[in-house]
Amino acid sequence: MRYNITTLFLFIASFVCTEAIAQTVNFEDGFEDGNFSANPEWTGDTDQFTVIDDNPNFLLQLQGDDQNGDVSYLSTPSANVEGSWEFFIDINYSPSNGNRADIFLMSDIENLEGNVNGYSIRAGESGSNDVFRLVRYENGSEVETILSGNTDISSGGAFRVKVTRASGGDWTLEVGQDYDGELTVEDTGTDNNFIAASYTGVRATYTSTRDDLFTFDYKIDLPPFTIIQSTAEANQVDVTFNRPYDENTVEENDFSVDNGLGWPNSITFPDNQTVILSYNDPIPSGNYILTVNDIDDENGETIAANTTESFTIFGNYTDGDIIINEFSYDYPTTINEEYIEIKNTSNKYLNLAEWQIADNKNSSGLGS
Repeated sequence: MRYNITTLFLFIASFVCTEAIAQTVNFEDGFEDGNFSANPEWTGDTDQFTVIDDNPNFLLQLQGDDQNGDVSYLSTPSANVEGSWEFFIDINYSPSNGNRADIFLMSDIENLEGNVNGYSIRAGESGSNDVFRLVRYENGSEVETILSGNTDISSGGAFRVKVTRASGGDWTLEVGQDYDGELTVEDTGTDNNFIAASYTGVRATYTSTRDDLFTFDYKIDLPPFTIIQSTAEANQVDVTFNRPYDENTVEENDFSVDNGLGWPNSITFPDNQTVILSYNDPIPSGNYILTVNDIDDENGETIAANTTESFTIFGNYTDGDIIINEFSYDYPTTINEEYIEIKNTSNKYLNLAEWQIADNKNSSGLGS
């Protein structure tokens, strides 16, 4: 996903209820069909929005009143009242009461400018303490703030937001930096005034200079969950993923190393993106391929089958492992006038990255 400096993205994704394990998508629309008139149908200020191709995604963008500013909305049917709503916001101007987005998680009516009863995440307010807030609407007016985050959005930026509602009206607000940032719980609270909904949607309040700076996506795909690095020394292999994993899905037999190494004997978890594979014996020097299966990230996405990553174990030096095999101090042609040939006489992989060749005047690294 590209992060345009003048866009605001959001999506609502699948959720896990806090009282029972479930995977239910509250609502999705990636606008891949190039419109918002069907599958599903959005209604409201349809002349003030358009679908743009922001390769690789199609996005819903506000195209509002560029003379005076306005309030514009779109909504679509949704009866979900429990679970999680998740969205991403990239906003590169300072929000305020006059330039804000209201993401209506639950609404009893289609017209989000009308006498709404429901709940909305507010992004934008006047003053220096601008944070994400979950607010309850009654008859079209904000009557109570249920949750308040602590991430400062007064200067804009890129944020990931997740709101969860369990049975009984227990709410949780989580916020992370950037599109795939790690979510952190910022507030919890209880409100059960409304237990039914008919619509979900978004409402943009904007001045004339912000009329095309709101862009929405209700189906954003994270980059594939994968390994970004594996390193090894002694009897362990450190494996780093591109985002946090679900520790409950990680087992020894999810990892296998070729050349007879096989599964690790144990696993430790130094942080939420790295695992350490430990073997009983030191790993012989050589090139290896690690294969990983059946591990999920925190969003429930499973790593691609047979994902691989290579690593190298270097051996320890002993006398005679490295020799100067050939040496020319003044070659009689213009090609390779001076050179030194280094030879590894052992059967080990040896790291010469820090080695240098020097005479009484100059020195040079072997990689130079």
